Amino acid sequence: MGFQFPNPFRRRTEVYRATSREVIDLIRRTTEYQALERATDQESADITVMSVLNFIIQSDPQLRNFASINRSHDFLTNIIPGFLTIELQKVQTSILHLEQLLFSAFANMAHELRTNPGLQRQPNQYGAAPNDSDSLKAAKWICSASGTVGRNPGQQTLSKIQDTIEKVLRLDMDLRDPRTLEYIHEAIVEPVALPSQAFRKPNRDTNYPGSGGGNYLRYFASQQAMQIQEFMAMPPTDPLPDPAAVRPGQIGNFNPVPDLARRFNNYGNIACYLFGAHIRAHSFSDGNGRTVRTLYACAMIKCGHGFIAPAPVFERRLTGL
Repeated sequence: MGFQFPNPFRRRTEVYRATSREVIDLIRRTTEYQALERATDQESADITVMSVLNFIIQSDPQLRNFASINRSHDFLTNIIPGFLTIELQKVQTSILHLEQLLFSAFANMAHELRTNPGLQRQPNQYGAAPNDSDSLKAAKWICSASGTVGRNPGQQTLSKIQDTIEKVLRLDMDLRDPRTLEYIHEAIVEPVALPSQAFRKPNRDTNYPGSGGGNYLRYFASQQAMQIQEFMAMPPTDPLPDPAAVRPGQIGNFNPVPDLARRFNNYGNIACYLFGAHIRAHSFSDGNGRTVRTLYACAMIKCGHGFIAPAPVFERRLTGL
């Protein structure tokens, strides 16, 4: 998994001509890298390193070949460790938010969204008509919320998102599985022009992490989402017996309500959790918002109560951003 640089650094002189493998190995020995790796995993920590190296090389082309780098070079001793520390902080605060969001899902936060119009964005606010299908309403909301696409998307873009929603639902994909999120991203977002654009370095001014931390949080969020059951626990058909009337060893016969349970599935809470968690993780450098909103739309439509777009105030509660 992750970036593999098997050739370890071998010290030659105090000033040496470093290869990329040697630079990576030096970075991996720092306490900041090791702390980030413990909090996430090697793959995510390496992605963070690569995003920072890409930023440094773009800023200072002389470092492109890592030539004549001193052991005390500023980017090895200060710049990269500083970025790794920022990333660790962003990951840790995001994990705390995701854990709180999971408790909110257990507390049925979707009920508040369904019953409070002040937390909803009305269809006319994002260009949808009352007679539009749920998938078309969702596609129009996704486009209107995108800084890239906007309120006037081309028909091809709108159809691509709507078709993706309908296909994910038709194939009954597990919306909590990270592979479903990746499938949606590949289906609706054009690939980046340059590989370097796929990396987003840590940013002190945002609450979400860079590409490395986002990679880890994508799978962390998916694991947590698996704890949210697809159906709510329903009461039995028979009332609870009088304890005094139950003989020792007697087992009461309490039947569940499967038909009622199907109408009270938990996909509204799954939708809210997935939206908040994956927007916060921001694992995709481009098209993250469109991808996550498409996933949310699939879950909300699967809930069976009709598509509901959250208002910005509710979105902020979900994401913590």
